[in-house]
Amino acid sequence: MALDKAQTAIIKLLAQSPLAKKFYWSGGTALAEHFLNHRYSYDIDLFSDEPVRHEDVLIFVQDLKKKLKATSIEQKRIHDRWEFFLKNGHELRLEFVHYPFQALKKRKKIDGVLVDSIEDLGANKIAAVIERHEPKDAVDIFYILKKKKWKLSQLLGYAKKKFGITFSEDIVLTEILIAVSRLDRIKPMLFGSSENQQKQIEEIQEFFKSMAARHVRGSL
Repeated sequence: MALDKAQTAIIKLLAQSPLAKKFYWSGGTALAEHFLNHRYSYDIDLFSDEPVRHEDVLIFVQDLKKKLKATSIEQKRIHDRWEFFLKNGHELRLEFVHYPFQALKKRKKIDGVLVDSIEDLGANKIAAVIERHEPKDAVDIFYILKKKKWKLSQLLGYAKKKFGITFSEDIVLTEILIAVSRLDRIKPMLFGSSENQQKQIEEIQEFFKSMAARHVRGSL
């Protein structure tokens, strides 16, 4: 996935900023850019092992506003997350998150920015799909499993190791099925023509429906 101009500016500015020592790149855009190249993603998620200091990120965002010539910035705080919405023709969401969970794998520095591992990204996606059952999380899980040739149980194992919680395959599959029933909502985020996007939707839905059916048969 090719980053757009604003996303590229954020990553370049981060690489030159003191925040590069505190934050690493995670989330769907990092997954698409560095591992899967499977869909469009329109935001940037920066995670930190340490609590987020508003003063630090505000300086960074003000510098970014000047660089992008953004017309406005809106900010919102949700628990340990700071969200910034920058507008310069279109809206870009930038999120700074305190994420106090030990990494499964050592993060790699790419172009001056630390990037989460696919194991960590996958574990995070399991937690995310349970919390919000968004269709994009199901898409990401599908392509992670496909690329790595993992079983869902392997990904659940990574999530257990990272968060110290056993994730029930029953519950995870239920939440994923809810998410894939909404894939039409994010059709424009998938690559290719409208026909190709629809084929991807049907493939993802069938993949998880078949997985759920096998799981039910296996538990009888």
